[in-house]
Amino acid sequence: MKKLFCLFLFLSSVFQAHAQSDLWKEWQKRGEKKPSLLPMYGGKPKSKSMLAADQKFLATVDKQGGTRPASSKEFSAMGWQYVQNREVITAMYRFNQAWLLDSTNAEAYHGFGYITGMFEAYKESFDNFDRGLRCDSSNIELLKDYVFMIIVKQKTAPSSSDISHAERLIRHTLAVNPNYAYAHHLNAKVLFYKRDYAEAWESLYLAKLKGSNSFDQVFIKVLHARMPDPRKELVKNYASSFPFLASFPEMSPKTPPLIPNSPFLILNF
Repeated sequence: MKKLFCLFLFLSSVFQAHAQSDLWKEWQKRGEKKPSLLPMYGGKPKSKSMLAADQKFLATVDKQGGTRPASSKEFSAMGWQYVQNREVITAMYRFNQAWLLDSTNAEAYHGFGYITGMFEAYKESFDNFDRGLRCDSSNIELLKDYVFMIIVKQKTAPSSSDISHAERLIRHTLAVNPNYAYAHHLNAKVLFYKRDYAEAWESLYLAKLKGSNSFDQVFIKVLHARMPDPRKELVKNYASSFPFLASFPEMSPKTPPLIPNSPFLILNF
């Protein structure tokens, strides 16, 4: 979640006047001149000078010892550090270098999927997450971010097929690690979109049982308004109704549930 908040702040501070989908178009235009801004260097043939630069980079890394797969992991780890620091351009450079060193490094695709997703380039995001899972189907963090990005997408492009896919991803995540508390938390949100509110509460109780001590209060309030907390474990002091929710699209029974139209709520939902 910290990664998502940091990246949102970066994007807001640089492109306040644009929608995120427009940001991706602008980013792609920049990538035409600087392919290192795009996943896998844009997937286009490189010039001789670019290929020479690649060879120089690989030779430099090789001289430092170790294997290329090990070096690739180091570069992808650096990519995440730059994401945390809101240096998205450098983060993309590092993920590309990680991919250049080892095209089977799932974390390189994870980084690509994460950054493109925050630009609302969801097709590119999901395609990269899928590439990463083909390299490492048990990557818990990748699975978690994939599901989270599907949930974010519901704000602008609700899709029952996406939610069904998220449900499959969550099942796989919990098969890998049944004790992953945050996966149960995400599962509650997936079930919310399926309008299975009783099971959503059960998933939240499981998250608490597995050690989660921090819950998204916006989501709790929205779920509680749809169906009061059956055990009164997570909602103890709230009023029985929340008038402010009446203006939210997701509270209308005539429309599919949507995330409230606030980027900060998106990050916490």
